[in-house]
Amino acid sequence: MLKKLKKCARLVQLKLKYPKLVYFGAPLFINCFGISSKAIKKGFFSQLGQDELVFTEFFKLIDSDSFPKVFIDIGCNQPMLHSNSYFFEKYHGYKVLAIDALQEIHELWRINRPNAEFIECAVGASNDELSFDVVGGGEIGSMFSSVSGSSKKSTFHPIKTRVVKVRPIAEILAERCIDRAGILSMDIEGYELPALQGIDFEKFFAYIFIIENNGFEGLGNNQIRDMMISNGYIYFARIWNLDDIFIHPDIFALA
Repeated sequence: MLKKLKKCARLVQLKLKYPKLVYFGAPLFINCFGISSKAIKKGFFSQLGQDELVFTEFFKLIDSDSFPKVFIDIGCNQPMLHSNSYFFEKYHGYKVLAIDALQEIHELWRINRPNAEFIECAVGASNDELSFDVVGGGEIGSMFSSVSGSSKKSTFHPIKTRVVKVRPIAEILAERCIDRAGILSMDIEGYELPALQGIDFEKFFAYIFIIENNGFEGLGNNQIRDMMISNGYIYFARIWNLDDIFIHPDIFALA
């Protein structure tokens, strides 16, 4: 109980810094700040309702002709379990570009989601090679795999360390002539800030960003938020103590 109260206090602190922020999936007395908590409905796949929140709040745009049906899923992990992109591919025909450094899941994507393009690499600020902790413990455990030193989650599971290729997102997108997307999701266990530094925001934008940002204390990294805001995004919502949702102001012109 005390731990949950501390998390709530940190979220109040976050609300004071970013007054327009709303919350989703938080306890009732936190939801006085924003969107009511919802049970995850049948047909959604995300871990904590990320796909449900985006669809619920922007459903009038999701299928519109002017909204690009491109979903960039960075740190995609399993093709269906806790997937942020599967709902949009399965029910709304989105083209998915899936990026993950885990070679073990490449074949799973080929079999289960053959319409998505899977790229096997980590992402960062520049081309590089880095040590990567591969977490064991089954499907759930593999979600905690990360660039070595970027997350404490891997310390609770058996790991094997390998060297992986790192590429900037800007380079991956330029190769495919992608200059805009409907949704970009990023869940790479604490390495989100270097990954975002690998995006050229002058050449690319997504209408909606879903970024895991929980840090070591549950409040997340304000550098990520301030970076997104400085690039013209609106800090729209917080999913309890896990993810930040940012929207591009051009989304209102579509509405």
